[in-house]
Amino acid sequence: MPEPIAVGVAGLGRAGWSLHCSTLGNMEQYAVSAVCDDDPARRKEAQDKHGCKAYATFDEMVADDSLELIVVAVPSFLHADYAIKAMRAGKHALVEKPFATNVADVDKMIAVSKETGKLVTCSQNYRYGADFLKVKEVVDSGVLGRIVHIRIAYHGFSRRWDWQTLKEFGGGSLNNTGPHPLDHALILFGDAKPEVTCHLEKTPLSLGDADDTVKVLLKAPGAPVIDVEVLSTVAFGQERWMVNGTQGGLYGGQNHIRVKNTIRVNCLTAKCRASPPPTAVTTASSSTGRKKSSTSAKSVSRTAINGFTKTCIRRFAATRRS
Repeated sequence: MPEPIAVGVAGLGRAGWSLHCSTLGNMEQYAVSAVCDDDPARRKEAQDKHGCKAYATFDEMVADDSLELIVVAVPSFLHADYAIKAMRAGKHALVEKPFATNVADVDKMIAVSKETGKLVTCSQNYRYGADFLKVKEVVDSGVLGRIVHIRIAYHGFSRRWDWQTLKEFGGGSLNNTGPHPLDHALILFGDAKPEVTCHLEKTPLSLGDADDTVKVLLKAPGAPVIDVEVLSTVAFGQERWMVNGTQGGLYGGQNHIRVKNTIRVNCLTAKCRASPPPTAVTTASSSTGRKKSSTSAKSVSRTAINGFTKTCIRRFAATRRS
């Protein structure tokens, strides 16, 4: 097996430490070789667990010639600057979501990637969640007919008071949580250019000045209408997924999905069984006696393949030392 790819992780907060360091530390293809954070206690913890170098500043870490890949897991408003510095220093860059806080910064990162020949990508790990993979499989199979409407709901009732509630740091629910359902929505929407309607609101449930209520509507001729909700004021939350088609529908959450085909009731059982680990079960309807198919992603989404596995291995390992 080739030598592991040496990774430097910038930022040891929830994402950098609990998601990226934790994942990379359990993968043979990668080694957490360096970290940077302004908290000495965090740096010491990383050194003790991973045996890595620890830097107080990003400039020090990015100058380390032994690193091939930099994970940017700092506050959102710093993402573009750090990714650009990493690429100019000869490293590939994996950027936490949101990729950037504005389109101009995204364009700059793409331009520098082309200029330097280094890869830059966003960590969209929910793209590989078991629930989304099953929803996409069912939609692509055609058993629901033409998809007319999709609703993706991230509902909760919660209070928040950290930096992610402040506009000056790129906070707000649209930037913090929105990249996950919007990524799903755009994949399911297809190639059409969407007409976008967006409503943002700030309620007393969050301490800062950024939005905590998000409603986005995507539509275009020939494409499904997709309704995305990221709400922190829902006491009676609804399921994450609802897909409505001309021949049936889908409804469910992260751990369970039900599919009903109104034309060929039994057709989904084999379809769902064809793609383990999600399984298909057939249950009888108490009201009609007819059978309906239900797919379950029970507990699988909690251990679904992380974005590193699919994104980094496929892209970074293929281009290492090129």
